[in-house]
Amino acid sequence: YFFRVMVLGGSIKIKSKTIIKGDTLRLFFVSLISFVVRRGTFAIWLYCIVNIFQSGILNYYLDQFNDALVYSVVAFDIAFVTAVLFLFICALKAGEQFLYFIKASGGNGRTGLVFSFFTFKKSFRAFSLYFRLTFLKFGWLLYFLLPCIVTYGLTFYLYSQGNLLPVVFYIMLAGSSLLLSFCIFMWSVAFFRYNAAPYYFCLNSEINAKDAIRKSIKFTDGFLRDSVLLESSFFGWFLSCGFVFPLAYVVPYFKISKALFVVDSLSLQAYHETKMKYAINYIGLK
Repeated sequence: YFFRVMVLGGSIKIKSKTIIKGDTLRLFFVSLISFVVRRGTFAIWLYCIVNIFQSGILNYYLDQFNDALVYSVVAFDIAFVTAVLFLFICALKAGEQFLYFIKASGGNGRTGLVFSFFTFKKSFRAFSLYFRLTFLKFGWLLYFLLPCIVTYGLTFYLYSQGNLLPVVFYIMLAGSSLLLSFCIFMWSVAFFRYNAAPYYFCLNSEINAKDAIRKSIKFTDGFLRDSVLLESSFFGWFLSCGFVFPLAYVVPYFKISKALFVVDSLSLQAYHETKMKYAINYIGLK
């Protein structure tokens, strides 16, 4: 396991270091600004919604007009602005991943690529993709957390009823904690199957979300273990981010490595498929 981590992580990381050399700070600020804008925009909008209901503006219109009409207009405005914000946030996220994908593919990776998805059609496709991915992420999370909730609940219930000795209670609690750790790991592994979906979207912005996810699952059937091993090899780097300053290097380093892994794996997959096709043709000719 550790040998594969070192070999796979080493080859991808060497290429990644070469790609981001001299461009680390620009990539970091692109990711930082994208993160701040996406989170900040949504947080500000939530703050505005809370203020609408807490301020006297809403009460003023309720006194002047019919209550049903006022609430309908407010609900429509909130829904409309929320939809626009989600389209903006998803387009920005897709643009950032597109930049890293182009950079990993050997392209220039200019900053303007972040705005590549700022059209209604592309932003809507990006929203559809990330909405599905978020739904799948939380679906798998609930699936793996359910046995942990049951074991924790049963442990505390039996202890509260006086059916467990303190020693047995602590043993069961430790076992439940181990189960929780295992389930969280399995949840992260399960979600690895969808990691390539945004990059398929980068390859073809016309592809729909369902096909991108389906291709990602098919792709990771052969590279799932390698994907898990690659991200595991960054564990030490993630710990170093506790000192904050390493973030400027680790963020672009990690993101370009993920994109490069997909680029290299797709190239390897295409090579094997071409080789197999020629082999089949050759056998057919004979």
